[in-house]
Amino acid sequence: MTTWTGSTGADLARWWAGGADAELPPAWRGHPALAARRTVSEAEEAARTGSDAVLAALLRLLQDGEQQAGLVVMKALWTRLARAARGRSARADELAAPFWLVMAAYPLDRRPARIAANLVWDTLKAARTDPRERPVAPETMDSLATAPAADPVPTGDRVLARAQRLGLIDGRAARILSSVYLDGMPGRVAAVRHVTTETAIRWRCSSSVRRLAANAERLLAA
Repeated sequence: MTTWTGSTGADLARWWAGGADAELPPAWRGHPALAARRTVSEAEEAARTGSDAVLAALLRLLQDGEQQAGLVVMKALWTRLARAARGRSARADELAAPFWLVMAAYPLDRRPARIAANLVWDTLKAARTDPRERPVAPETMDSLATAPAADPVPTGDRVLARAQRLGLIDGRAARILSSVYLDGMPGRVAAVRHVTTETAIRWRCSSSVRRLAANAERLLAA
């Protein structure tokens, strides 16, 4: 995992300068969408153009513990994400940690199409205007990246199940988080589904995800 020392864009550029021309790891070629890609750069280019098959393969690799695959996705979509954040209160660098969490929890089986757009949209939703509503802080990426990972790295469903077993969230919070973060449900729609208000949905997501982020090591090691 790269060390995040300042501007995320600059960090990605430094990492990319040393890794773009590297041969694609043999294990990655086990995914049909990546079988014909020779280098990491070729995989990134396909992801940048929005190939759902390539993005799905890279996200699956990330969720199986290949953190470099997540960096390829981040490199591919970072400019698009930063551009989408313009005019919003969140600075681009504040999106790094939410973006990583969204990638790690992305439900590929439920949302296999328009993956690039979904990742950008889900990240912008996670980066709330009000700091009290922002689910995670930028330094969360480091805590997740250095945490002792179980095998495989937990998907969103597994994280929520583990969080319940550890007593970090209750069943209602897990269902709300699943609706908003895994199903991509807008707050107003989630409020109807869970018979509450949109404000209550935002509060529940904020407080619950902060608790999960604060216990990242326990969750990944459970």
